[in-house]
Amino acid sequence: MASEWATRQSHVEWLLEAYDSNRIYRSRYVVAPRLGPMLDLLVRDSEHPRALAFQARAIARDLETLATSLGITGEMGLDEAIPQLTDAKLTALEADGAEAEQARRAMSDRLRALSWAAGQLSRQVVAAALFAHHPGRTGAGDMKGTVRYHIRHETAYEYHNDVVHSHHTTASRPRPTAYQQCLEHVINVTPGILPEAERD
Repeated sequence: MASEWATRQSHVEWLLEAYDSNRIYRSRYVVAPRLGPMLDLLVRDSEHPRALAFQARAIARDLETLATSLGITGEMGLDEAIPQLTDAKLTALEADGAEAEQARRAMSDRLRALSWAAGQLSRQVVAAALFAHHPGRTGAGDMKGTVRYHIRHETAYEYHNDVVHSHHTTASRPRPTAYQQCLEHVINVTPGILPEAERD
């Protein structure tokens, strides 16, 4: 959206192809692929399964079901709303000039923020489904105070011959979140080889 190619037909066709929406675009719109109609189809169309509006409605329904099954009180949802696009806004987005470029850049920022909010919601849903002490969860699984976990993971390698060089990367340090914090983290490597670097 923010690139100089946003309004080019080839760019619009590529996006339609990426979202498996070329066929429905061609059957619904009588114009060659253009930015405005493409956004109409992929953002605001509540009947097209690939559209953001359709996905948002499905997510809201599924979240309601999940909250009921897990006994979660309070609202779970996207912190960022699907952009509301009027016909006038769609026309303005595919125009030429500095004002149209600024509108496309703003739309790009909105879509990027929506993507980030979807990731946050995904983490929130996983935490609610997996951790009994998630804030807002009620019923038998509700726990007051702190729950501590001691987790041990072991990876073992066997080689048929002597190993001169062996490079490995591990991502084993738990990340701090709103629902958890790591009190202690240790990596032991045997037979006595120390990791060259440790980073978050």
